[in-house]
Formats: sequence, C-alpha cells, structure tokens
Amino acid sequence: MKKVLFNRKAAQELLDATRYYDNELSGLGSEFYHVIQRALFLISRYPEIGSEIKLNMRRFVLARFPYYIIYRLLPDGYIRILAIAHKNKNLKIKLAQAVSISSSGHRGFA
Repeated sequence: MKKVLFNRKAAQELLDATRYYDNELSGLGSEFYHVIQRALFLISRYPEIGSEIKLNMRRFVLARFPYYIIYRLLPDGYIRILAIAHKNKNLKIKLAQAVSISSSGHRGFA
C-alpha cells in the first residue's frame, strides 16, 4: 500500500463537504467521510484504479456521493490528493487549480 498525502486545499474541501452533509442530515457527514476513507484505501492499494486524466494524474469517482477525488501518483511512491470535488464543478477548472497547488503543503492520511 502506498502512503496518501493531502494538499491543504483538498483537506479543506473534505472538511467542508463533510460539514455540509452533516448539516443536511445528522450522520450523513460521517457516512460521506467513511466513503472517502474507503476510496482512499482503494486508491492506496490500487493506485491506477482511477481514470487517467493527465500524465500521472487520476480521477476516482465516488459511488454514493456526487464527488470525485483527483490525485497524482508521485515518483517516490506516494499518492497526493489534489482535490475532493463535487461532480457539478467544472473538471477543467478543478484540474487547473489542482496542478497549480500540487507542490503546496500536504497532510498525511492515516
């Protein structure tokens, strides 16, 4: 399994979406977070599971929620999460944002 790192922006997007769902319905935020954790486990175990959208950049679509995870496979064996994005967001805009912040700070995922 490869280690997963979050960009700061992606970590904030995860927190924002989790809070949004919790405000909509008690417990739904926890369910969303669980779905994200499961997706991150699959990505860390099978890094090429997502659809390739650019060189070394992939997108994993969540089944239960209208979100996808944009991530990059790094040469050192790590996986960097670039965005946790709603499907209604323009993918080209999210990619441009993800590429521009791909070298910014990150957080590990346990």
